[in-house]
Amino acid sequence: HLGCWELLGGWLARELDRRDAGPLAVVTGTIHNPPVDRLVQDRRRRLGLLTLPREAGPAPLLRHLRAGGVAAVLLDQRTQVPSLDVPFFGRPAPTAAGPGRLALRHGIPVLPVAIARRGRGHVVRHLAPLTPAADPAAARDDSQVAAFLAECNDCLEDLIRRNPAEWGWFHRRWDDG
Repeated sequence: HLGCWELLGGWLARELDRRDAGPLAVVTGTIHNPPVDRLVQDRRRRLGLLTLPREAGPAPLLRHLRAGGVAAVLLDQRTQVPSLDVPFFGRPAPTAAGPGRLALRHGIPVLPVAIARRGRGHVVRHLAPLTPAADPAAARDDSQVAAFLAECNDCLEDLIRRNPAEWGWFHRRWDDG
C-alpha cells in the first residue's frame, strides 16, 4: 500500500497486456461493506485485473500463474491467513507465508514495485527481482520461508523509505503486546 495501489494495478494490467506478458491477477480480501466491495472489485475488473479472493486459498492463484499469468500480492497486510513473524522496520510482523512458500516451491520471481506521485503525474518504481530457485523442501521449511519473506519486507521498507509520505497504512501490522 505504497502510493495508489488501484492506479498501479491498472497501469500494470495495461502494461502487461501491451507487452503480451499475461493477465494480471490481484489477491484481495473482501471489504466488509458489500456495496463498497462491489464498487472496488468492479473497478479492478474494468481496469483489466482478475481478482482472486484471499479466502479461496492458493489454488486459484497457482492456476493463474501456471496459465502464464502475473500476480500482485500486497504483502504489507495483516490477514487471517497462515503467517510468520518476520522483521518489518525492525519489529516482528505477521507476514502471509503463502506467497513466500509459492515463490520458493516453484521458483517464481518476485518484483517489488510501487507507484509515487511526481508533479502532476506518477512514476512507477521497482527494485531488482527476487528470484528464488525452485526448491519444494525450502517451501516447507518455516525458517527458509521466513528468510525469503524478510527479503521481501526489506524491499518494501526500501520503497517506503524512498517515499514515506505515500505509505498509506490503515491496518494493525504489529502486535502491540
